Amino acid sequence: MFIKLVLAIEIQIVIGAKNQIQKKYIEELSSNASKNLKAKEYQKAIAQYQLAKKLGSNEASLQLGVIYASGLGVEKDYEKAFSYLQPLASNGDAKAQFILGSMYEMGQGVKKTWSDAVAWYVKSAGQQNTAATSALAYLYRTGEADPVIKKDAKKRENYIAQ
Repeated sequence: MFIKLVLAIEIQIVIGAKNQIQKKYIEELSSNASKNLKAKEYQKAIAQYQLAKKLGSNEASLQLGVIYASGLGVEKDYEKAFSYLQPLASNGDAKAQFILGSMYEMGQGVKKTWSDAVAWYVKSAGQQNTAATSALAYLYRTGEADPVIKKDAKKRENYIAQ
């Protein structure tokens, strides 16, 4: 019994060490990818972000979505950007939620749908994303998303106040 307990503890220590090493490696990959992105070494950055994503990095997925949506070193590919961003947004990533809201607002890689744009903006704004609150304030001010959002000065002021 004692040997089983010691063995179980040792396994947990090894697993913990492996997780720490993997976490450090992901951080290093992401840091190098960020440096390569700033240096306009896009293909290196993409390869590093893809590896970090495979290892479980949400930040790498976000960056890949931004790269493909912006066309940094690659041809703009909104569908590919969406495929990186949508799972993050669905799991509560405020930045990904804002970007999806923008994609739905502009019809980039998805059908232009005000209700989806507003829904993603609201989720993102609910997490204090200032870009999303500004987008919502603008839509309430202009009523541009009518009939989803009517001009509403009170709601606009609420979003501006955030």
